Amino acid sequence: MNINDSVIQTALLLKIIFLDEPLVNHWAEELKKIIRIEYPDIIFSENRYSFIPTMDIDVAYAYLGRSLSVTIASYLKTISKFQFRTAIQKKLVILRLKKDPYDTFDYQESIFKKYKLNPIYFFLAGKRGPYDKNISPESSKFKKLVKKISSFAKIGIHPSYQSGSDAKIVAEEIIKVERNISKKITCSRQHFLKLNLPDTYRCLAKLGITDDYTMTYAGAVGFRASICTPFFFYDLQAEIVLPVKIHSGSVMDGTLNEYLKLSPMDAVSVIGELIQKVKNVKGEFIPIWHNHSISEYGHWRGWKTVFETMMETAN
Repeated sequence: MNINDSVIQTALLLKIIFLDEPLVNHWAEELKKIIRIEYPDIIFSENRYSFIPTMDIDVAYAYLGRSLSVTIASYLKTISKFQFRTAIQKKLVILRLKKDPYDTFDYQESIFKKYKLNPIYFFLAGKRGPYDKNISPESSKFKKLVKKISSFAKIGIHPSYQSGSDAKIVAEEIIKVERNISKKITCSRQHFLKLNLPDTYRCLAKLGITDDYTMTYAGAVGFRASICTPFFFYDLQAEIVLPVKIHSGSVMDGTLNEYLKLSPMDAVSVIGELIQKVKNVKGEFIPIWHNHSISEYGHWRGWKTVFETMMETAN
């Protein structure tokens, strides 16, 4: 092994170690102990563990809600690839003879109400593009869905990948979601967890977003900022604290299934360990899920159990 390989392996090991624990929270507890030795009468405010389930609505429906041209093109593409079972399912859904596989919203509502939880839903409302494929925010399906979800959850914006932290574009996307609810949108999570620092947070601050939930890795579980309690973003270049509170997530459904290739059983174990680590330091446990990942459709078969087990364990 040469020195470069050794450095790379050491860096990877440190990354794993740092991701695996909310180190800042542990360090804060140690610092409190030291301070109490010198100032035994000092009183610290105590954190309380909280569970904030979040849902990203990247693609509200697998087949419904799209323009006629997009629907026909998609159907023909499926046929050209000889995916006849998928083509038949598409036809049945479009003819309203079968439920859209991504339409898991009634189920989500029942679970959140069962555990008396207050979830946050982040809606993608950008123009259709290579990385932004939700149904049109101008469609009746989109508008009805936002209104439905707002009856039991907080609504946030999911700034599109193509927005590139452009305040004008993100503002337009916020309006397209906000017009369907009676409250102002103040929370966000970037599509594909795309962060451009400090531009992203400067953009959000300019638009009145007070809470952001992007601070999570797509390719790994754990604590991206080494902390599981919220903190305000400090703009090093401008030497100011921006009025955007950062909430760090620790796990995403796609990370477990698509990146790490875990089985549902193994995913339950990983999630359980993360929950306990957050509880130990009285932090926020913030998982990221999508409507399609609890559809029991395709490679998501068996993951509804993971979702329900997490809800019971984390609550």
